[in-house]
Formats: sequence, structure tokens, C-alpha cells
Amino acid sequence: MTSTYLNKIQELIRSLEAMPNLTVCNAEIAPPATDAAIATARNYAAYRLPAGVEEFYQQMNGLRLEWEYVGEVPDNQTPDSGAIHLLPIERIFGSWKDVTWFDDFEGGDRFKAVKPFDLFQSEACAAFYQEPDAAPQDAVYFHYFGENLCATGYSFLEYIDRLITSRGYLYWQLSLCADTQKNSEVRQFRERMPILFPDFSADAFVPRTSHQ
Repeated sequence: MTSTYLNKIQELIRSLEAMPNLTVCNAEIAPPATDAAIATARNYAAYRLPAGVEEFYQQMNGLRLEWEYVGEVPDNQTPDSGAIHLLPIERIFGSWKDVTWFDDFEGGDRFKAVKPFDLFQSEACAAFYQEPDAAPQDAVYFHYFGENLCATGYSFLEYIDRLITSRGYLYWQLSLCADTQKNSEVRQFRERMPILFPDFSADAFVPRTSHQ
């Protein structure tokens, strides 16, 4: 790669910090994952990590980035903000009992296969899907805790590319889901991003339904 993901994310943070009407509340890039951390993840993942995961985590073992737009916001619109929380690789494929699933009531294990990796909000995440005793799928999912799961059809590195382009704008992931195209979050994302970031193009933010 001529430009690593670490380079791209460092540049993203610099560009956000340089914007006069935007406040970066948090920007933390974790050091590269150790061999032991990657081995732990591989063990949890039935010895096959999704495509691109190891390549990415060899550059950084997590990212936390939060920003808020402090300029004028149209009436009746949620203030613009962004949030990214890429978890350490050794955390992703372990147990998510009492977080994504529960065993103390009927149907509580509905989302047992969900393995969050971008826990950008306390109630929502981007995740992998891993059935018990199987390797995780390569495709990324959007999950709203306890409620719904959406297959985007995009790989991990395709997700990261869009994460960087979207600047982590809150709930940009919904633009990749077929069933959420009319959601207010998607509409605001597509309307506001070109205003905040004139170089933004929404062309890559469409559902890949044929791959679901």
C-alpha cells in the first residue's frame, strides 16, 4: 500500500482539527496489535480472521475519534457529529454475553453471532457475524442492540474506506442498508456531508443488496 490506513486516519484527524467550526473531542490511535493479540483473535475466530482484519490491526489496535460541529445547524435538525470506536482486535471475537445477547430469557440469544468491532454508540455498532464453532463471515453488518441486524455486503477494508470518507458521521452505516434508505439519519448524512466537507461524494454509500 502506498498510503497505509494509519496514514489516512492520521490525516483525517489533522483535517478535522483544522476545521474552524468543528471540535474534535477525542482522538486516540492505539499502537499496532501485538502478535499475541492477533493470535488471541485468530483463536476466537476459529483460526480464520475476516479478510483485511489482520492487515489493518498490524497498523493500529483500535481507534477512538469523536467530533462535533459547532457552526449553525438548520432548525429541527440533529447537530452534526461523528463517532468512531474501533475495538482492540483481541476483544472482537470473544464473548459478548450480556452485551449483544442474553441467556436469561427466551429469544435472548437472537444476536449471539454478532461480534462488534466499531462500537461507535452505546446502542449501535458495526459488527462481524460468527455462528458458534464457525469462522466469522467476511461481510460487515450494522447492528442496533436488541432490535435489528443489517447485512451491508461490504468487506472490512471496504467498511474502513467508507469510515474514513464519512469521517465517522453519526449513523453513516445506515446508508449501506437497504431497509433504512428513508431514515432521517441517512437523509441528514447525505444532505449535510457535502456542506461540511465539500470534497465528499456519496457515490460509495449505497446498499450492496445483491451480496447479502
